[in-house]
Amino acid sequence: MLETNRLNYETHTKSAYDGEGVDPFTDLDKKAQDIVTKLLIECFPDFGIISEEENYRYKPEAPIYFTIDPIDGTSAFIRNQSNNVGCMIALIDNGKVVASFIGDINTKEIYYFKPESDKVWRIKNQFLSWKEDLAKKTESFVAEKPISKSVVYSQTRESKLETELINVSSLYKNFAIDKGSIGIIFTRLFKGEYSAIILDKYFETPWDTNPIIGMCQKLGYVFLKFDPDQKIWVEYNPTISKEIYNRDFDAIVIHSSKMSELNLLLQSL
Repeated sequence: MLETNRLNYETHTKSAYDGEGVDPFTDLDKKAQDIVTKLLIECFPDFGIISEEENYRYKPEAPIYFTIDPIDGTSAFIRNQSNNVGCMIALIDNGKVVASFIGDINTKEIYYFKPESDKVWRIKNQFLSWKEDLAKKTESFVAEKPISKSVVYSQTRESKLETELINVSSLYKNFAIDKGSIGIIFTRLFKGEYSAIILDKYFETPWDTNPIIGMCQKLGYVFLKFDPDQKIWVEYNPTISKEIYNRDFDAIVIHSSKMSELNLLLQSL
């Protein structure tokens, strides 16, 4: 649908979650959402759905529900980028992410895990001709690359103004900055293009956060925040929510095996 309408859509704006700016959206966001919700309701009529566009809710009180971001990275799509445009879906069962899906609109790659499965798969294209066990890929590159030879990612430079994050970013070989789908950006973490992701303090949305939390938990990644008393980065449990909430602290996502290495390096600064 996006390919056939790439040059034929209307752009609009809505208030940003912080109330201080505006975010773009298109009529294609709603059309994409309609396609996904129609299929899910037909297949799973008793499950709830929470989706981004027009604050869509279907049976919102259901204990088992989907979250949907029909076009993650709308700004990148409007800019006609060749990357960072995705589709994200998660299935939550009583507060636990039991399935997650991140689709790359441009490359046609699919990243997912199914309920009751330990496998996280990366499918190279829509014809299913190439399939990779992502957990094995993650284990190999995490073991091979020390922090000093890795890349840390952030969506903005603002987080580098925080003292703790200046220290963190200085430990890595390179500091990458990009915009677009947070889901697609996290797939680069899972593939080994990045070894850590910095998340500036901001509002978390269920359609963006839940699929990422599910993938990270399956692949051994942890969410860290700075403990000013101990002066180290400590693990915290990200919130799986049906509502938008404000994460009022900066965070880092790294593989659990890198936590001790990170804090030892910081103590040596």
